Amino acid sequence: MADKNSILQSAQAYISRLNPRERTFILVGAVVLLFFVIFLGLSLSHRGGRSKKTSLDQLSDQRMQFEQAVQEYAQIKPVVDIVDQRVAQRPADFDLYNKVNELIETTTIRPFVVKMDPGSVEGKEFLDEDYVDLNLQKIDIRMLVNFLTQVEQLPGLVRIGQLTIKTRMDNTKTLDVVMRISSYKEKVK
Repeated sequence: MADKNSILQSAQAYISRLNPRERTFILVGAVVLLFFVIFLGLSLSHRGGRSKKTSLDQLSDQRMQFEQAVQEYAQIKPVVDIVDQRVAQRPADFDLYNKVNELIETTTIRPFVVKMDPGSVEGKEFLDEDYVDLNLQKIDIRMLVNFLTQVEQLPGLVRIGQLTIKTRMDNTKTLDVVMRISSYKEKVK
């Protein structure tokens, strides 16, 4: 008790020696410190009460997430199976550029081909993509439909993407076409 009294008396003596401006500064600092401590205490107690979930609630949440994942898998599985089957149908020596070139010859659209560029993209996970960018000009719609039908009948997973068709200004019966023909294969591991 004597220690408390002596500390209190020495603090009062120290404060009495300060000028009014210094006393005000110390008082404001003490009030700010008090508010900070109160706010910090309330903030921590509010977070602690809000974040406490029972293990039963956590298990229930995990079960719901698992059930959602199972439902998503059930919806995606048929599509994945179809893609796997189509990729498996692709012959090992399949060359998309040569196949498209053959189709151009058999469908007699060679005079309309302005540009034909092959390329490939390495996939991130399971499939790699080979593609041919094709630019056709002044082609008749019947010839285009015949060519596209032949492309869709190629073995394996072949698709036509980025298809742009424009009517020509000089002859409205002909079209300018830009497309990408893509084929997919399993990623080499």
